[in-house]
Amino acid sequence: MNIKYLLVCFGISGCLLSACHDDKETVEPERYGTSPSNKYLGSDTVSTGSHLDIAIGEKPEDVYAALQAKELGAIHVVSNFVTDIATLQNRLPLYNYMLFDEAKGTENGVQLTLENGRLKSIWLNSGRKLEQWPERSTRHQAIRTGDDAKVLYQKLERLSRDGSYRSRFERVMLLTKDPGTAYDQPMGASPQWYFSIRVSQNRWDVVQVHFKNGHVSHFLVSHYED
Repeated sequence: MNIKYLLVCFGISGCLLSACHDDKETVEPERYGTSPSNKYLGSDTVSTGSHLDIAIGEKPEDVYAALQAKELGAIHVVSNFVTDIATLQNRLPLYNYMLFDEAKGTENGVQLTLENGRLKSIWLNSGRKLEQWPERSTRHQAIRTGDDAKVLYQKLERLSRDGSYRSRFERVMLLTKDPGTAYDQPMGASPQWYFSIRVSQNRWDVVQVHFKNGHVSHFLVSHYED
């Protein structure tokens, strides 16, 4: 499936859409339960009190612990940049979606989806699906579907030092967090997380948790109906 979708599919604010477009962040609507056919019912902003047992002013690590108790399918972490490839050794197994590209963003940016600690799929930003990347590298050098997280990290680290591919690692982001895994400190620097949560048999919300100065500033909750 082509996973290059804009967040407009979620009915999310133009501000978020603009930010994610600038970062070349893309997501899979089906992962969050949303699609263009779902009925959008409106949205609410929560800036006082709490929402989903998370209080305004809470720290990211406490928010994450509360969300883990909700049994969510995934948490999307906005602008979760990787500044040191070496940190992927410990962080990569905690995520199921990442992107790496040139700083300006290109159609050749590479999107990786992981599942159960293994590389499930490889897509280019252009929408083309690959079995390995780089396409012309040997099987030993290229990242390939089926690689486990440890092998994937080793290959990415080597490729990032290769002059032929170094520019492809100018912007690296870990975007979709597996909530069944541990909290990692860098995700606390993100300005926003979002996720979907079912609130009744045929209704569910897409919840944006906004952070400012290391604390929850407000929630934007968009309502949908199946």
